[in-house]
Amino acid sequence: MFWTNGFVRVCLNINLLRNAATVFKITSNKYYHRNVADFYAGKSVFITGGTGFLGKAFIEKLLYTTDIEKIYILIRETQQLRAHVRLRNILENPIFSRLKKEKPNALEKVVPIPGDIVKPNLGISSTDERLLIDKVSVVIHSAATINFNEPLLKALEINYEGTRKVLSLCKKIKNVQAYVHISTAYSNTDKKIVEEHVYSMPADVSYIYNELARVGNDKDKISTLLYGKPNTYTFTKALAESLIATEHENIPTVIIRPTMVAPSINEPFKSWLDNVSLPTTFLLCGATGMNRVIRGKKSNIIDFVPIDYVTNFTLVAATTLQKSSKLAVYNCGTSSTNPIHLDEVFNYFNKANIKFTSNDSRFPKVFIVESQLARDILTFITQILPAYIFDTLLKMKGQQPRHPLPTPPFSLYTCATKAQREREAWAEGAGLLDVPIY
Repeated sequence: MFWTNGFVRVCLNINLLRNAATVFKITSNKYYHRNVADFYAGKSVFITGGTGFLGKAFIEKLLYTTDIEKIYILIRETQQLRAHVRLRNILENPIFSRLKKEKPNALEKVVPIPGDIVKPNLGISSTDERLLIDKVSVVIHSAATINFNEPLLKALEINYEGTRKVLSLCKKIKNVQAYVHISTAYSNTDKKIVEEHVYSMPADVSYIYNELARVGNDKDKISTLLYGKPNTYTFTKALAESLIATEHENIPTVIIRPTMVAPSINEPFKSWLDNVSLPTTFLLCGATGMNRVIRGKKSNIIDFVPIDYVTNFTLVAATTLQKSSKLAVYNCGTSSTNPIHLDEVFNYFNKANIKFTSNDSRFPKVFIVESQLARDILTFITQILPAYIFDTLLKMKGQQPRHPLPTPPFSLYTCATKAQREREAWAEGAGLLDVPIY
């Protein structure tokens, strides 16, 4: 499929040609092996979101590179799958292939902690909580909902209240040496330049909850509660940052703000990818013919960062807190030091799409336009009309539309454009990251 081959090739070409590695001197091999491995040796780490894209990368890197004692990961159980079964399934992911080959016993260091980020006390039993309090030295909180259209109340429950619970646990841990919070570079898209500090919020959370209770499900009124943020994801991530800034107390804390996390460029092997997130769908929808037109300025910066760079960056950042309880904030991206623009991304994409895709679309390119009128005209020609014809032919054959939705006869088009507005919010431009060279 294109998204595991062509898309990865696009991301690799972008990062190699733009020499993204120059931005991450903090993660050079010399620094990493001399200092970071020593920091983690003999320590235990607790990870939330360990079942996710970044979480798996954290686990693999720690096990492969350091002599870590244990890695405890929060795992939500279901009636069908207990925590230990889910862990076994997770460890079957290809990302752990080099570990199985070179350090197979290291996987025994991963310990499941049954729990749930939305439950009181993270849903952790008193026995497991005591284990974490006594044994853990580093906490990495990467659990979050990344659904841009998540209902605000649910997004608050996961991204904000979940962070509060993790902070509460950190305050109980006897020997906590680092709390690492994974945020997003887009938590401050309303700023032209995003610097490495936490920005104050215009309203406190109690006001947000009160207003939510008052307005109910009125989407227009709820949108006014986001204070200029494009969606509930970025808004609640910004709130979580503000919470950390005011309540981390003496816990050595660092906030990591990665941009759009792309497939691996080197580790554990080139091109590892196991999810469909924003940077993936951004190109995947074009490769499969689902979207052919994107509205945005060609000069705008699209910031992709390989997951192995984010992983190294994060694990190194935790070691910088050894002698300080001051809150640290690190932007993890290339937009101010090594930018790539929207037209460059799609130049690479269109070439790769033609060369590698198996898609038989008559329009093997994605068009970038700045005008909404131009977007609508091109969308009609390249998406609506073909979708209407295709659905009509299916109906004439007595078949259902391929993607039946409540708005026939444009079911294919509706499916194709369902998430397009969110992708265009990024294509239309976000804040420029201030990324120092460490």
